[in-house]
Amino acid sequence: MKRAEEARYAETENLHRENETYKQELAYIHQTYELDSLDDKLRSAQKTEQWAESILGEIGQLFNAVESHMTCTICNKVMTHEGPLSPMMILPCQHSLCQDCQQGKRKKLGTCACCGGKEASVTPNLAMVDLADKYHYFKPPLTKRLEWMRLRISKGFSNC
Repeated sequence: MKRAEEARYAETENLHRENETYKQELAYIHQTYELDSLDDKLRSAQKTEQWAESILGEIGQLFNAVESHMTCTICNKVMTHEGPLSPMMILPCQHSLCQDCQQGKRKKLGTCACCGGKEASVTPNLAMVDLADKYHYFKPPLTKRLEWMRLRISKGFSNC
């Protein structure tokens, strides 16, 4: 019985020594190949990728929110800063429709096409005109840049 215990003890000691040897070899490999630095860089790149994906999602939500408020409730087209899709405000209810729908046959004369309320007057919605101007000016280049960023993220920020 004592021999079995001594054999197990010796075997345990050998395993501890081998374990220490493996630890030293692993530390040497980490140091030689700078794996810790690479791990840090990888973690940093993953955080940057997550941050970029988050920002892209938020910008997409912003575009959707702006576009939903700039969409005519009658024809469902995004209003523009000029022409037949220019936003017009109906007073006193303050609903905005595109000029084409406001003047068109899609509503009863003298009533708001959105709520059916009495139309006292119609005026250009200058805040919406300004927003539409900026939206249509900035959306195409920003959309292009967003697509480029999504491509970069999908390729792991490698050279595209």
